[in-house]
Amino acid sequence: MFLTQFQHELWKLFGKKRTYIGFGAFLLAQNVIILMFRFSNATGMMRRTLEGGGYPVADFITAITVATQVVIPIAYLLLPLYGALIGGDLVAKEAEDGTLRMILARPISRLRLLTLKWLAGALFSVVLALSLGLFG
Repeated sequence: MFLTQFQHELWKLFGKKRTYIGFGAFLLAQNVIILMFRFSNATGMMRRTLEGGGYPVADFITAITVATQVVIPIAYLLLPLYGALIGGDLVAKEAEDGTLRMILARPISRLRLLTLKWLAGALFSVVLALSLGLFG
């Protein structure tokens, strides 16, 4: 029964257009910041530090280095915000549509319902983080 309810929560979460709009905005913000970092002189300090230590700059400043320097701070800044938006939307959308009363009229505890919604949001956040790592 728990897995069926969890599957329904995932179905609702992945079926919303708002979910994908937020995901697209997150990807867009990440790529804009990466492009700004790439085409600005932001790597100047890294270059000076490496040259001062006697290291060859071309070996250390690669696309993966730049992506790591940019994506990790973005993930720490924006992923919790996006996770909070998804988590709030999971319950608020049910209340807005009027389906929360119908769900609570069923023999399911509120703790179980919130646990299901939290697990669905957590799984979605993991999928988001993995896809950002693969496609970002």
